[in-house]
Amino acid sequence: MAPTAQIVWFRRDLRLHDHHALTDACHAACADGGVVVPVYVVDPAELEHTKASQLAAATGSGGLPRVGPFRAAFLIECLDSLRGQLQRMSSRLLIRRGDPRTVLLDLAHELKRHGSPAVQLRFHHEIGTEEAATTAELLDSLSAQGDWLSAQGYLG
Repeated sequence: MAPTAQIVWFRRDLRLHDHHALTDACHAACADGGVVVPVYVVDPAELEHTKASQLAAATGSGGLPRVGPFRAAFLIECLDSLRGQLQRMSSRLLIRRGDPRTVLLDLAHELKRHGSPAVQLRFHHEIGTEEAATTAELLDSLSAQGDWLSAQGYLG
């Protein structure tokens, strides 16, 4: 069995203790000699107003950003904590900026260019409408890549 690079996409699930995608990725990597690549994608769209808030702002009834200053500070603290936990496990957290649909596909191609014959993306599903749409579009683009690239989503 050829080693598979396991990308673990952290979204709002910035923890290790019950992270099923990470656990399964580690088991798969141990079984076939692959690597685990934890990644968090800073999506600029998260820093903008939601579509509903954009509509509210356009109609003069206000509008709220998806990530305000307190949530942004909390996110930074969580990412720092996650990075430290992964470092203690001899791993590291990649933090990339951009549209997750592009960033994750680019990362998979990067791993393939560096010798991984197969890449699997693992992640927890998000229940929000916009997040689910992003996931669906990402899965469509991954499936178009061929058998070398697969994805596994988890609930919870």
